[in-house]
Amino acid sequence: NDRYQVLDTLTLLRGNHQMKAGVDFNYLDHKRQALPLHFGGRYLFGSLPAIPGLVPVPVNGIQAVALGIPVAYIQGYGNSSVSYGYSDVSLFAQDDWRPTGNLVVKFGVRYQNQFWPDIAKSTPGVPEAYSFPRDSNNVAPRVAVSWDPTGSKQTSLLAAYGVYYDNTITSIAGIFDIVDGSSTGVRTLAARFSPPQSLVPVIAWRSPGHILSESAAGSFPSLVASVDPDLETPYAHHFSLGVDRQLPGRVGVTANYVYARGFNQLGTIDYN
Repeated sequence: NDRYQVLDTLTLLRGNHQMKAGVDFNYLDHKRQALPLHFGGRYLFGSLPAIPGLVPVPVNGIQAVALGIPVAYIQGYGNSSVSYGYSDVSLFAQDDWRPTGNLVVKFGVRYQNQFWPDIAKSTPGVPEAYSFPRDSNNVAPRVAVSWDPTGSKQTSLLAAYGVYYDNTITSIAGIFDIVDGSSTGVRTLAARFSPPQSLVPVIAWRSPGHILSESAAGSFPSLVASVDPDLETPYAHHFSLGVDRQLPGRVGVTANYVYARGFNQLGTIDYN
């Protein structure tokens, strides 16, 4: 891919305030994303019972390889690549305020958003086609305090809290566009050896190059990967509390408590 990035941060000092603001914008031109699932063919070999006309006695997996009788065969077909554009933006503002010489208070807020390609999705079980969901309320506040209770510059009490949003991995847009169950995307044959109903793995093994053409495979159900229409951006609450103490002899002691709790973490569900 090609990445284009524009970013800048401004700092303004006014009395006992240090104010910062910044922007970061990225545009990614994904020239080619590829997902060739099992395009070279994949065979699974295992133990087999005695099968009249094929296997006179039970065999183990190594013997099944020698006989050329796989228990399963997986083969990918179709177009395994796609190109698309994607962009994201993040903004922040922060104020470091020193009301007294031994106290610093930081206030901040960050906003970020992702802009996905307009790819329509038609998913079994969802009545209407939909595009990639957009979550535009990713406003993340932060606050932190650092206090020297004695003014000796030897002890600091620290506390901080913030909300942190993650960026959803950008490649899922391409994956969902490639693995969409259509006649133009990736289609995956998964055939199990089940004589006499299915001899596809054996036929594939005995085909030229050990690869079965899609026309020879016939019709088969295929995988559809879809994004949740209600997908939300992952985020986490972070809280920390600590104390730093400088001791004689250039020795320091630090104790901290950190709490983090994540929400909306991205995962996959196999509905089968």
